[in-house]
Amino acid sequence: MSGRIRRLVVPAVLMAGLAPAVPAAAAPPASDDFDTATIVADLPFVDRLDTSEATVAADDPAVTGRDCLGGITSTVWYRFIAPRSRTYVLDTIPSTYDTVVAVYTGQRGALELAECSGYFDGHLRGHLLLAAEAGATYHVMVGASELGAPGGRLVFALERSTVEPLDVTFELEARAHLAPNGEVVLAGSVTCSRDAEVGLDGAVGQGVTSSFFFPQPFACGPEPTPFRAATRERSGERFALGPVDALVIAYGYDRYDRYTPEVETALEVIPGRIVFARSTGTFDDPAATEIFSMEADGSDVVRLTGNAVEDAFPAISPDGTRVAFARLRDGGYDLLVVDALGGSRRRVTRTPRVGEALPAWSPDGGALAYTVTLETRSGFQSDLFWVPVGGGSPVRLTHTRRASEFAPEWSPDGRLIAFTKWDPVRERYGIAALDLATGGVCWLAINPLSTGGYTDANPTWSPDGQWVAFAREHGADPFVDVFKVRRDGTGLVPVTRLSELSENPTWGPDGRIAFQHEEGVAIVAADGSGLAHVTPTLTGLPFHWPDW
Repeated sequence: MSGRIRRLVVPAVLMAGLAPAVPAAAAPPASDDFDTATIVADLPFVDRLDTSEATVAADDPAVTGRDCLGGITSTVWYRFIAPRSRTYVLDTIPSTYDTVVAVYTGQRGALELAECSGYFDGHLRGHLLLAAEAGATYHVMVGASELGAPGGRLVFALERSTVEPLDVTFELEARAHLAPNGEVVLAGSVTCSRDAEVGLDGAVGQGVTSSFFFPQPFACGPEPTPFRAATRERSGERFALGPVDALVIAYGYDRYDRYTPEVETALEVIPGRIVFARSTGTFDDPAATEIFSMEADGSDVVRLTGNAVEDAFPAISPDGTRVAFARLRDGGYDLLVVDALGGSRRRVTRTPRVGEALPAWSPDGGALAYTVTLETRSGFQSDLFWVPVGGGSPVRLTHTRRASEFAPEWSPDGRLIAFTKWDPVRERYGIAALDLATGGVCWLAINPLSTGGYTDANPTWSPDGQWVAFAREHGADPFVDVFKVRRDGTGLVPVTRLSELSENPTWGPDGRIAFQHEEGVAIVAADGSGLAHVTPTLTGLPFHWPDW
């Protein structure tokens, strides 16, 4: 080309096409602001959009409350005028990120929250029921939960619902009970707008002692449902009698988790309730015995069982919410558990023609120690067993030939079981303790008149686990009084000196001792002072086997 260089001229428009592309700035969705909300016109309504560039306006409401599950980012808005008064469902479950849905009424700058949801059926997705009024305008804000990604692919749906919203209300009694394990048992009632399951959540504090409670869900309906909820996971010392501060929340256990507002209140802790057995008949026609409970002052007697057979030997659980007892059936006793308010019962053991009785709870409430009595060639033989309350095989604790061991009582620390022991070789009745770790047995007290048939029987532990109280026969008639002895078998002293029938002692959570007396149930301080009869004998029939 004759050495000449030819220049290639390229039009500017083509050069522009060869230059690297500069992306346009991403824009927020059109419904990013309250004033540009998407109008929900026809139902069912579904909207799909990318909210990754959505923003939060300075006057967007701050969502609060348990249902909302915290703050939000990346908000978009919808506006809905309800065509009819009915329930509508608002849903974001298919979205790719964690969402919160909040519904408001009113105007910008003066919005009032109507409903809010940031959780549904195990998902961190807004999903709620809205009970709307015809013609009312509802402003719906959908945001990304601050717990997750700031936006993503939103799928928002609004349609008519066949499910009615669940409204939960509750009332808390001004008095709470001190449980055997030192926790607090709250009582009250819950009402639901429709049949559902409800739960409770909250905390109780007293000085440096605090504890939480999370009871299992229970059935609720339009009629008030009574409840008892025990605290657990206590920090600090045992709770004491007197005032405590409580914070309680009730919530519906359906898929919508409807919470009530938090209630903060002061409660008065009183001694726990006493359970006992008593005949429902008369002196001439005693009929069957049933299980009852009452306040420690003898008031508010509540019947827990009702049938044509004998129920006996009640034992209240460490948290004060359940009662174990023995029921006579098929020629023997079986063990059952009933709620402390009565109602449904669950069988723990069922062995025909075998006496399974005198239950005692483990400190954690998960097991029962009890007495098994069999008829042998040489007479009746009693041994100690334990069984998980939730189901499982019984485990034998003692098997001493020609001896009888009965009436077990678990120590508060769970290490020992005190029980009544009869040794026919040396002809001795007394109180012994079984070390669950080693299997060793040691005597705590032996009745000096045991060779004459006198007994030491029915031990009960002090709340701190340092003492064991029991009933001792003594005197010429004989009389029965309450005695106590230290955990190591020293320091034996009488508690009562009534020279009457004072048996089946039970150490209460406030440090006093209740016992079966000829006039019903009496209570005395551990040093023998302050004796008070809390129940008279009704219809000529005494109370049996109190447990506190």
